[in-house]
Amino acid sequence: MTEEVTHGISPVATAIVLGLFSLVFLVLYILKFRKKPNLPPPSEGGSTSYSNPTIHTLDETDQPNESGTNENEDEEGKSKKPLTAKQRKRMEMKEEMRRLKALQEEEKEEKRKLMAMKQEQIEAKRLEREKLLQEQEQKKREEEEKAYQELASTFVVESEGTIAEANQYTVDDFINYIVSKKLSNVEELSVRFSLKSNEIIKRIQELEEQDRLFGLLDDQGRYIHITDDEAEAVIKYLKTKGKLHKQKDLVNYFNTIISLESKLESNPVELDDD
Repeated sequence: MTEEVTHGISPVATAIVLGLFSLVFLVLYILKFRKKPNLPPPSEGGSTSYSNPTIHTLDETDQPNESGTNENEDEEGKSKKPLTAKQRKRMEMKEEMRRLKALQEEEKEEKRKLMAMKQEQIEAKRLEREKLLQEQEQKKREEEEKAYQELASTFVVESEGTIAEANQYTVDDFINYIVSKKLSNVEELSVRFSLKSNEIIKRIQELEEQDRLFGLLDDQGRYIHITDDEAEAVIKYLKTKGKLHKQKDLVNYFNTIISLESKLESNPVELDDD
């Protein structure tokens, strides 16, 4: 009888049974790993009440929560603790230090601008002084050249008072004659170069301004030429002596230091007289 039952199970039935077992296993597996809904905690009475979960559509979830911002702000406000007195003091000190640093930077910038402005003014004044000095030197050279030309053009001597051939004498002839003569007289120079006395005096003064002559002109119209060596000796004597008597000291010293000998005999100045 046992053999009859065993041979009575067909392969088809076996396959059906295996398929049912597989289906049941699959359903149990899905139910086990499915996410469980968040349920509210049970009440004090111990009974558990279930409420239908709220299903949000796509449109509702995309809309911003108007009360969410306020809730976040409230949470942030609650999370921030009030500052202590020490913390407030530190913050005030930091703010004051930042303010002082900004003021110092502004002061440095102002000083830098002032220094730059002063440097520009100093440079402008320097350039202006240099330009003025150049103009003065140029003007002085032009005046000296003009005076020299005027002086050279006036040295015309007439032979024995007659208007014959006029011999022109240069400024160098005039200077060499005074230097060689050593002690000259204005009247003598006037006759020699056919110029008026006041013109002779004016020419001598102009040549002294040009540093081409140096000497002393007294009230009697006598002109004493003094060399550079004699002038240095006189200056040195005045510095060493201090207080001097005019007649006893100066005159005697001048007579010894300044040679009044004429050099015309040894180095005559040739003036062509027709």
